[in-house]
Amino acid sequence: MRHFKSPSIWILGLLLLLTGMPSGQAQFPDDPLWPPLPPPPPSLQEEEESEETKGEAQDEEARAYGDFLPDSENEWGLPEDLREKLAARAVDYRTYALRFICDETVRTANYDGSGEATKEKTKQYEYILSRESDGEGLQESREKVKRGGQTKPVDSDADEIGFPPAFGWTLLFSTFNQPYFAYRDLGDGFEGFDWVRAIEFKGSLPWLNGKDIREWEGIAIVNAVDMTLLEVRAQPAGQSERIRAEYERWNQSFSILGAKTKPTPLGYRCRVALRMQKDGLTFPTQLRYDTFRAVSRKDVLMTEASIREYENYRFYGVKVDEKVEGTNPP
Repeated sequence: MRHFKSPSIWILGLLLLLTGMPSGQAQFPDDPLWPPLPPPPPSLQEEEESEETKGEAQDEEARAYGDFLPDSENEWGLPEDLREKLAARAVDYRTYALRFICDETVRTANYDGSGEATKEKTKQYEYILSRESDGEGLQESREKVKRGGQTKPVDSDADEIGFPPAFGWTLLFSTFNQPYFAYRDLGDGFEGFDWVRAIEFKGSLPWLNGKDIREWEGIAIVNAVDMTLLEVRAQPAGQSERIRAEYERWNQSFSILGAKTKPTPLGYRCRVALRMQKDGLTFPTQLRYDTFRAVSRKDVLMTEASIREYENYRFYGVKVDEKVEGTNPP
């Protein structure tokens, strides 16, 4: 049984219950349609909306466009002591960011007009992170694993699709990033034997290419004792409002031979699980990116999905018994 301190966290707890949040290296479901989006509508014709139902219809649109953020009356802002603990943990994560190599399995799937997966590809890589020129961001590097276990260097942009690296989310609460985010505590509760806390976040940077976490909003689940990151669900900041506005522009655009001259707007979402543990920290085990298209005011259609699994971590430059600053429970 779960016991949460706020209604909004109960909603989040239900989501976590459906997907599971055990300790160890539990993974997301293998179903490439996670989580299922609504099917496409039989027609793009929409009925006229009355002023009385406009607000309710907008709420339905937000949900249809993939907005998973719970309604909360909690005030924005975190207590100073909590912000400091989260920032200290981010320092620990940065210490390990450039000290591991792991195996990455990339699975991608495309979807047809009916929402059915039509093609799925799988690739194997050796995966490592490096620091970007600005000294803050993390850059991914991959070497393709061939038969027999040999590796071959690949282009720097191989299998990059414009989203932050999975490990990049561990810096969500760093002192560098905190000024760019608004945070809101959604409450705490028990997930199995783990005491967890849910924190909503909203980045302040405009959407450019999606590779900067400061362009995103979502929910972070952290261990309530040691502040290690367990899971992130994110979407571009203000995505629902953007899609709604872009869809209206599309709906009012010119048609040539019955076809609109502009494409319907795209939406994105991502989900990261960190289940591998070492030296008091957690490391990414699975990441999923979804791309979907708005096909009406209330319906979206999946167009592409990418699942990345990380395993067989090899660490260097650190010792198993090395003390990581800030890992002792408060």
